[in-house]
This record gives sequence, structure tokens and C-alpha cells, in this order.
Amino acid sequence: MKEEKLSKYLVWSFGLSLITHRISTAIGSVFFVIGILCFLYLAYLKKKCGSSLLCDTDAAYISHYKMIGIMLLSMIPSIIFSYNPLESTKYFCDIWIYRLIPLFAVTLVAKNYYDIEKILVGFFAAETVECLLVIYQTVMGITNRPGGFGNHPMHLAGILAMVIPVIFVVVMDKNFSAKLRTACVWLLPILLIGAIAGRSRGLWLTLLLVLPFVGYKYLLENKKYLMVALGVLAVLFGVFWTTPKLKNRVASITNVTTNKSNIGRLSVWESSINMIKDHPVTGVGLRQFKKQYDQKYDLKRVKFNLPHSHNNFLQIFAEAGVIGFLGYLSFTVFVLCSNFMDWIKNRNPYSLMLFALWAGFTGFGLIDATIYGSSTSKTIWLMTGFLLALKVLKKNPSKKLL
Repeated sequence: MKEEKLSKYLVWSFGLSLITHRISTAIGSVFFVIGILCFLYLAYLKKKCGSSLLCDTDAAYISHYKMIGIMLLSMIPSIIFSYNPLESTKYFCDIWIYRLIPLFAVTLVAKNYYDIEKILVGFFAAETVECLLVIYQTVMGITNRPGGFGNHPMHLAGILAMVIPVIFVVVMDKNFSAKLRTACVWLLPILLIGAIAGRSRGLWLTLLLVLPFVGYKYLLENKKYLMVALGVLAVLFGVFWTTPKLKNRVASITNVTTNKSNIGRLSVWESSINMIKDHPVTGVGLRQFKKQYDQKYDLKRVKFNLPHSHNNFLQIFAEAGVIGFLGYLSFTVFVLCSNFMDWIKNRNPYSLMLFALWAGFTGFGLIDATIYGSSTSKTIWLMTGFLLALKVLKKNPSKKLL
């Protein structure tokens, strides 16, 4: 009974961290730490009884654990050969250990299917409220690029790139209850309007690529869905075409001569490639990108204070070399391919939601280093843990979707 209560506390602690961390980083961090403490205590109790949390672990969990292990091991050389091994070690513990604990904790401990569903609905609702705030900030002209609860619009955009495709699956898949799907039908337009109001071109491009791929099979099987989707696209096209600010924002995507944001990204990408050429095997070391960039690789084409490469793959390649890059790439490809193939084979909607989550994260990660951002990195690992747990728990025929 004690272990059962601790398991529930653990799941809800991480769940509340996911729901609140955008509203208050401090509150979200408190719940995050409580969840970790519950996990460590549960592991201690199991060991004390001569058992382990790994007992009877599902094969789906094990395969993900193995790929995560390979990814983590691939980062070790970049610490050993870092320009600052101590700083790289601290960063590795923060980014690649501390933030991944919830994934292991939730999948090893979670037993209550419905608690996790409630948490995800709470998170969807919280992000919808944040989008309402963004819409308000835009309408009132409070800021040119609203950031919602945060202070940077790219952070919210990175989260919406993950959340919108996941909710899209719920709306499209009839395995979910009519009640839940109806709720998401109302939430999704608000999230899309918030995505437009945030004016992130990277988010627009990511959704334009990911949503059709995620929903193509549903659209082909249901003409009603297809007509609605085409209608929404027509409305969105009209909105962008008749709104000068949005139209100009879209046009600026290909502007590499006068648009400072584009010039800055191209410049830092070139600098990243130069850094990779000089340190191809083990990189400059975790957390060493900015120092090396400032000292030797800044092309000074624009006056930007760039702390990272604005690209997950280039960032990891520059800091962890080809070894770390291949480790991260292997895990990303595994998550995308294994879950997509499982959905094709078994039509488990949570497999498609995992694919949608990582497709959105990976797509947006091509224009921003989201793997290192506090809100985006915590979101991806927490969501991966919760969705993976739901995927496995759904196999139990006594459970049903909301």
C-alpha cells in the first residue's frame, strides 16, 4: 500500500511539473524534484525487499532504455576531451541525466492508466490557456512577439510544435471517447490561433510538414475529415493572405539578404560547421559551444548574442562530435521509426502520438536548439515518459481510453 501511494505521488508530481512549469519555473521545479525523491525512495524500498523496479519491465520500455543508454554513452567522449571537463560533466548531469529521470521513473512505476490521461488533459488545457494569453497579447498590441507565460516566443513555439500534433491525433482517432475528442476539437483551434499569433515561422513550417504526415491515413479513410482539413487550410490561407504582417512574415522565410534573423541563423550554422570541421570526433565539449563561438568562430555578420547553434543536430555535433551526434541521431530515428511502424501494425494511437511528439520536436529543432532549453527539454522527456506508459498500459484489455 505504501509503494502504491508513492507511485501515485510520483506520477502526479511529474504531472504537475509538466502542467505548471510554463506558468512558474520554480513551482514546476519543486514538483519535479519531489517526483525524483519519490522515485529514489521507491527504488530503495524495492532493493530493501530484495527486488527491483526493473522486474517485469515491458519490452517496449527496455528497447527505449537501451537506445537512451547508447545515446548517453556517446556523450562521454565529449566530456573527457572537453575544453572544460568539469563544466561539461555538470552539464551532462543536468541535461542528460537529471532531465531524463522522469522518463524512467514514470515508465517503471506508473500503473494507473487514468491518472496519466488526466495529467495530459491538464497539460493540454494549460497550453490552451497560454495560447489565449498570447492571443490577448497580440490583439492588445502588448508585444510584437508574445511569449505567453514565458519571456521568449521561441520557447512556447517549441512546445506547441510538440503539443499540437499530439492533440491532432486525439481529434482524428476514433479510439478515443467522443467526450475527449470533442474537448480537443475545441482546444485545437485555440492552439492553432496561438501558434499564428506567436509568429514563429519555424513552428508554421514544422506543423505544415508534420500534421499532414500524421493525419494522412485518417484523411484518406474518412472523406469528412479530408473536407474539414481542406476547409481549415483554405481559411488559414485566406487569413495569411489578407493580413499584411503575417504575409510579410511568410515572405521573409526565404529572405537571406536583409532579414537579420535568417542571416544570423545562416551565420551561426556556418560557424557550427567550421567548429565541427576543427573538432570532428569528440567536439568541443558539452556546454563549450558559446565560449568557442565567441572566441574563434563568430563571423560577426550580425550583432546577435547567440548562445547556441539554433539547430539540435549541429549543436550536438559541434559539442559532442560525430560520436555524440550518431548517438542522438540513432535514438531520434529509433523513436520515430519504431513508434510509426507500431502504429501501422497495431494502430495503437499512443504510438502515433509518440511519433507526432518527436516529429514536431525534431522538425522545430532544425531551427532552434530545443534539446537544451529548460521548458522544451523537460516537456519532451516528460511527454515521452507519459505517452510511452500509456502505450504499454493500453495493451491491458481491461483498460479503456478516455
